[in-house]
Amino acid sequence: MEYKSENRICQNCKNDFTIEPDDFSFYGKIKVPAPTFCSECRAQRRMVWRNEHNLFRKSDESSQELIFSGFPEESDIKIYNNEYWWSDKWDPLDYGKEYDFSRSFFDQFRDLLYEVPLPARVNLRAVNSDYSNNVSDLKNCYLCFNGIGGEDCLYGIHFNKMRNSINFSTCSTSEECCNVFNITDCYQTFMTDDSASCVDVYYSFDCRNCQNCIGCVGLRNKNNYIFNEKYGKEEYLIKKKEIGLGSYISEKNILSKLNSLMLKYPRKYMHTMKSVDVTGDYIFGSKNVKNSFTSYHGYDVKYSQDVRNTKDAYDVLVANFTEGQFYENAICGLQSSQVKFSVECYPACMNLTYCAFCSGCSNLFGCIGLRNKQYCIFNKQYSKEGYIEKVEQIINQMNKIPFKDNRNIIYTYGEFFPIEFSPFAYNDTIAQEYFSLTKSQVESLGYKWRETQKKNNKPTILNADIPDYINDTPDNFVEEIIECKDNETCGHNCSKGFKITQQELAFYKKNLIPLPRKCPNCRHYDRISLRNPLKLWHRKCMKEGCNNEFETSYSPDREEIVYCESCYQREVI
Repeated sequence: MEYKSENRICQNCKNDFTIEPDDFSFYGKIKVPAPTFCSECRAQRRMVWRNEHNLFRKSDESSQELIFSGFPEESDIKIYNNEYWWSDKWDPLDYGKEYDFSRSFFDQFRDLLYEVPLPARVNLRAVNSDYSNNVSDLKNCYLCFNGIGGEDCLYGIHFNKMRNSINFSTCSTSEECCNVFNITDCYQTFMTDDSASCVDVYYSFDCRNCQNCIGCVGLRNKNNYIFNEKYGKEEYLIKKKEIGLGSYISEKNILSKLNSLMLKYPRKYMHTMKSVDVTGDYIFGSKNVKNSFTSYHGYDVKYSQDVRNTKDAYDVLVANFTEGQFYENAICGLQSSQVKFSVECYPACMNLTYCAFCSGCSNLFGCIGLRNKQYCIFNKQYSKEGYIEKVEQIINQMNKIPFKDNRNIIYTYGEFFPIEFSPFAYNDTIAQEYFSLTKSQVESLGYKWRETQKKNNKPTILNADIPDYINDTPDNFVEEIIECKDNETCGHNCSKGFKITQQELAFYKKNLIPLPRKCPNCRHYDRISLRNPLKLWHRKCMKEGCNNEFETSYSPDREEIVYCESCYQREVI
């Protein structure tokens, strides 16, 4: 069948958006209607189901004990501790309900969501890493989130196979690194962003296969450079001492020079390597990935965020090792296929529609918390024939009796769950990071907002009194409560006061890194401010004489020099 592009108006933001012929082809293949939300509003709608890095204490339904959870105590969601939730001591089928054809599907799903207990958090195969969530295979890690494989790490978010590192985001296969964003295969790399295969590199940006560099931008296969100037080995060591590593005052001077240098050198229109026919940003080892952000080994993916080893997928958030035909899902994957409109369903799931927190299941519709089941609707068991017949009836009924939210947005079959259904407060989710809203905006839209409690972390040392040079810091400094520089003025759930661990202090001293001036949460927001937005602009290469055009996440009003691929390769590498 031949399709044509169509322009439509988003139900949510009222802006125009286009549905391309290949979009229609995908929707036809998986038998779903075309979306009524634009791609950005669809992303926002999925992101409210992802509380990535906030930990709370909440009462366990099975023991009534307070345990660590991704849900706060005031949430109406019921939770079990992870061991109990995964055990055979309870049966999610006990919560099964007969479908009521007089009510909208979404109303009934919301009721079930708040009845079936959910796992307190996602922390699989972890050793001595209780203060972490949305992770697997960690050992001796503290306050690490959205990661797979980590050992002896502190304050890491969105990572894969990190060791002995502190304060990092969007990093992989690196060791002994600190204060870094978007690095890969690095060792002893500090205060550095968008770099790979570097060793003993400080305060740098966009470097590849470099060693012994400080304050450098856009270098390839270089060593013994400071602010992009070459030095002999012995002269480099002398200059390195003179530059004052380990001093907070020196750090400010280095960063000031680095920021000026970054504006003098061109950068490629998108962060990508070893990829073919892709648009978006932060796309690596991928093919035919369009309008997507952060993709590692993605194939035939569109309108998605944070995917690894994913193929044949549209509109997914956090997907790993999918087998195909994924659509409008949040946090699903691991050898799963044919999953639509679902949340936290993994591993080995097939043909799931409108499900949440299911694993090892197939042929489910509107189910929550099931494990190793098939042919179930609203947690009630059916025969294969009965299941197929009833699902068809429900889909038809979803179009006849749609759900309408408080703004009269219509939800029929083919829409992801409404934002107000999320068990998380909007400001506790990654939606707030990418689509920031004020409390009044959130409440006017009918979404949840959680008031952050004022912290009682009364500092014992003011920010201005922190030692300037790291090696002047006494060992008993770990007993101090340090005043955060933002001091609750940032709107980022600042902890007001924070402490340094003994492991952290030893790391800073060894590697000549000044003590942090902000609490871990504020440090996280500083790091993610470095990433480009989930938005593309049509621009022209800024190299004089070049007429190449492209889609880029660098907005036209930014100061950076942005080049096309060929001009960047000629000038930088």
